[in-house]
Amino acid sequence: MKITIAEINKEETLKYAELKIQIWKDCYQHILPDTYLDNISVEHKALKYKKELLTDPEVAYYFIIVSNIPIGILRLKYYENSVKEKCVCIKDLYFLSPYQNKGYGGWVFEFIKKEAFKNKCHFITAYVLEKNQSARTLVAKLGFKETTNKHIHHKTMTTAIEYSFALHD
Repeated sequence: MKITIAEINKEETLKYAELKIQIWKDCYQHILPDTYLDNISVEHKALKYKKELLTDPEVAYYFIIVSNIPIGILRLKYYENSVKEKCVCIKDLYFLSPYQNKGYGGWVFEFIKKEAFKNKCHFITAYVLEKNQSARTLVAKLGFKETTNKHIHHKTMTTAIEYSFALHD
């Protein structure tokens, strides 16, 4: 199967939001509260993503496509002059459930590393939900190290743990 990663434009943010919410509702019921999942607005998310694409040149959105079918999403944020200097952060990386645990995560990680090197990044970071054991296993397998940074999402009260991957030239 041919896998591609295609950057989206602002006109595709609705499709991106629809796919993200579909994945969340399908795969994250045991992680995210039902009240949160039931009240997510696709239109609100799409508007947020469109605004971010228009105002933040350091963010990139992608569809992960297999055989011309979008099976997942990827959102990267580049940090140049901050605490996370020369870093790319994986903001979204989600797959539809039939495509999970099939090796696509490792393939996408290779794409992220290439993008990070191209942008002269020193680190790749990702926040992973504490209860998402499969994602935590994947990042550890890929060589990410757990940091001491944690974030509690104010709407869901779920804890996310930061992981970091050092890039070497």
